[in-house]
Amino acid sequence: MISITPREACLRLSEAVSNNRPRHPESQSTYESAIKALDSAATELESGQHGLHHATSLLAQYFECTTLRSEHHNPMLCTLLADTSRETPFWRPHFGLASKSPAEVNAEQASGQVPADCVLEVARRIITKPWDASRTEEVRSALRLIANCCADNNVNRSVIIDRGGIAAMMTNASQARECDILLPTLYNVCVDYDEPAVDEEGKPWGSPEQMKTGSDQDSGPVVNLAEQRLGMSWDPSRNLSSVEVLLCTRLAAHTCVGILADLVEMASRVALYGLHYLIPTLNDNDSTAAPSQYAQKPCSSLLRSVLTEGLEIASEDSECSTSICQAILNVLSQPTCYNALITTDDALWALIHIPYACEEDDEDAAEALAPYRQAILKVVYTLSALDSYAEHVTPDSKLIHDCIDSLSRNFQPENPTASASTPSKAGLWASVSVLIANCLTSTDRAVRLLSSTQIASVLSNLIKHASDKDILLPAIDIAMRLSLSREGQDALHATDIIRVVGKFLATTSEADPAGMDIRRETVTLIRFIIKGRPEHLSDLNVSTGNDNQVSHADEDSGIMPALMSLFQSTNDVRTKTEIGRLFIEILRTYFSVRSSSSPHSTTNDNQHQQSGNEDALPNLFEPFDTLSALTAADVIAFILTQPQPQAQSPPSPTDSGSTQAEAEAWFGFGLLSTLPAARPAIMRALSRNDHRLLRKLQETVQQRQTKNTESNTEEMHAIDNSEKLADMPPTSRREASKDPRYENVKVLVVNMLQTRGTVNEGAEEGNTVQAGLEVAATQMDLDKIMVPELSS
Repeated sequence: MISITPREACLRLSEAVSNNRPRHPESQSTYESAIKALDSAATELESGQHGLHHATSLLAQYFECTTLRSEHHNPMLCTLLADTSRETPFWRPHFGLASKSPAEVNAEQASGQVPADCVLEVARRIITKPWDASRTEEVRSALRLIANCCADNNVNRSVIIDRGGIAAMMTNASQARECDILLPTLYNVCVDYDEPAVDEEGKPWGSPEQMKTGSDQDSGPVVNLAEQRLGMSWDPSRNLSSVEVLLCTRLAAHTCVGILADLVEMASRVALYGLHYLIPTLNDNDSTAAPSQYAQKPCSSLLRSVLTEGLEIASEDSECSTSICQAILNVLSQPTCYNALITTDDALWALIHIPYACEEDDEDAAEALAPYRQAILKVVYTLSALDSYAEHVTPDSKLIHDCIDSLSRNFQPENPTASASTPSKAGLWASVSVLIANCLTSTDRAVRLLSSTQIASVLSNLIKHASDKDILLPAIDIAMRLSLSREGQDALHATDIIRVVGKFLATTSEADPAGMDIRRETVTLIRFIIKGRPEHLSDLNVSTGNDNQVSHADEDSGIMPALMSLFQSTNDVRTKTEIGRLFIEILRTYFSVRSSSSPHSTTNDNQHQQSGNEDALPNLFEPFDTLSALTAADVIAFILTQPQPQAQSPPSPTDSGSTQAEAEAWFGFGLLSTLPAARPAIMRALSRNDHRLLRKLQETVQQRQTKNTESNTEEMHAIDNSEKLADMPPTSRREASKDPRYENVKVLVVNMLQTRGTVNEGAEEGNTVQAGLEVAATQMDLDKIMVPELSS
């Protein structure tokens, strides 16, 4: 660029035009007038801009005469003016208008039926003419002139935007013509334009949220008028959206791929307001309602293009990648696309890889891509949770096998590959894991995946080497889904999975929700793996396998001490509850195979057999004999004594969400109480916290007594009023009203009363508990030593 005064600029342009004489005599007068006006403007600039405006108007007339009339055609003038706009920035605003034109003027200029009102308008008319290969250089010069004059100038941009210039350039883009200059020109015209997108009545668009909800609060539009015109520039001959048209120029745009990526993102923004603004064959209902078969085909075409071509563009550099990722997110903001994405071949695979297509070489690039990687991971969670995903993607699908193969290659038994261990890749492996997990919607599917792949060992290696929470949560979710089948329990047991996940039980900051979720899910996974499998209980005595992390406990501590440590250190109610459920499951599983000494036997027989066989339980519930130590009884008690959320209205006994949990906890106490060595710990649990657990036991008994009284009253009324009493089974009413909590408390009370005189009988706390149990026994009419049946 040349830094010169306005006077020098006028004189130089006058000289340059004078050297570019017209080829037709009729243009001579216009030519001379333009030169004279430029010379006059040079001398009059000190007194004002009127002479300059007159000069550029005459120059526009001469420019139009020599370029748009075939008999006067002189392409060299267009090149001259384009070069001038590049070398002398002074001319850029003056080749355009002083202010934006009203709509009626724009309509007249767009029709071409009136003389051009500025140099820039002539350039616009050049690019709107039907394509003529012999005038290629003139078109390129006109594009350069537009690009230079529209850089950072919204008035000049309005000449192109409001008079059909964007549509004309998109027509050339659909044929991939002169993309090296066409695309930068489009960008200069569209970027940061100062007018919002408008509806059919000319009213500005609000934000997408405001337009959907109709609320008064509006953060403003996210699409400007130029981007709206760009996004809605369709190719009717091929039924292609603007995004597809632009992506088709990728090979021709090798010198300006970054600008192409930006334009794709700009064009895609209209999708935020409805997919029908982007895809020409859709209407408003197709864009907002449930996706129809009619809508799926154009959606699939768009997604195939943006993911396939977008993947190639995203691999160029991080800036290209961020633009393509944003374009994809714009399109996927509409649920209409979801089913098309799921059913389009390789679309999901491309989607999860696009944010990782380029190998970023610095922290800034990784930081720029991080929010897009998280956003696409969120999209993967949403899509794979849909019923249509499970219908289309099965354990036999290529997508699932590709996912497992990628994990197998990148997470080897000894050490992961360099790419897998890179923190920035975490979102990729998380997406892969989510896709696998959400296809396992039944135990049958889990068994099929186990039989056709090495998913169990792959999963164990992944969990062993991964440290990012985004990966670990879906990985543990896969393991839990697999462990719901017997085959999955065996396969995971063979990989020593309990030892592998044991390292997560180490407590860390309570302020880390994801870390707490991982610990809680780990406890649930362990429960699933040992459920009904006594042979797996020995896994709970192994080291936690804390190879790379420092635990608060000893590194060689077993799973149970780690669970106890977690229970004591965490304040998370759900985690404490899950640990309690695990302990109950351990007891259930242990007793499930001991039919000869089950809790259904008489108390005397049970006590004799259990005392000789408690060593068969792995070292799970020690210490029972330490007065101050936390025991299994305290852990199970938490389920019953935890603070309950305040409900707005009291729940009915039949639909209370806590009834089943309480029944399960009393069931655990019933089983635990069959172990004589555990009874002192149960006594201490009943006395802790001002006898809260004992009071809970008494409340359960009293509720049952009240319910029985009400039931008897109702039965008396039924006897008085029913003529069919003889046909009613005598025990039907009683059996239907059984409360599993009450039945399990019976077992606990009977077993605990067998220890009278042996468990801290002289201590005040022990006497209080003993007295409370005896009162409960009396209320339940437990005057026999036969242990009632547990109700699980």
